[in-house]
Amino acid sequence: MSLAPDPRADPVLIVAVGLVLGGLLSVAPWEVVVATAAVLALALLTRRISRRVALAAALGIIVGGIRAKCAILQHEAARKSADASLAAPTRCSAHARVSSSPVRVRGTLRWDAELSAVVCPEPVPNWNGRATLYGGPDSLARGDDVDLVATLASPQRFWNGGSGDPRPAAAHRGILRSGGTIDARITREGA
Repeated sequence: MSLAPDPRADPVLIVAVGLVLGGLLSVAPWEVVVATAAVLALALLTRRISRRVALAAALGIIVGGIRAKCAILQHEAARKSADASLAAPTRCSAHARVSSSPVRVRGTLRWDAELSAVVCPEPVPNWNGRATLYGGPDSLARGDDVDLVATLASPQRFWNGGSGDPRPAAAHRGILRSGGTIDARITREGA
């Protein structure tokens, strides 16, 4: 007795792929819709999936698209709030936890950090959040705690119609500030 593989597609996998594709709707809407429609039509015609599974995949795409749109809107609201509290480049002190491995870009160390206890001399509400920083000690590593002085500002966003919408990538990274470190001291090394 031999067991032949089941030619039908796994419904859970199809719905999961639908959720992922929904997240791509904000980046490439027409491409996702056309490719998904073609694949689902082919799968239905060859009886690899049932109508219920095709409907579940379509619902997964819709839910994924809504989740992606909500994440982008939340990031844009956080960005506006951060811009209102710290609009111009300002020298601030802060505590930072390095959240990405530092990389060397054109001779300068670039790293992402979660900033807390941000204190600026201007009479603005204190701001805490994620920032991309440039400079710092060469021994800096992911997970390190750092006390720093940096010039913080809103990150520049270049929006070229041919290169697509930069908001989904910005929302994915969660970066609300960027700046150059003036002084950075590691207070605790990460594990």
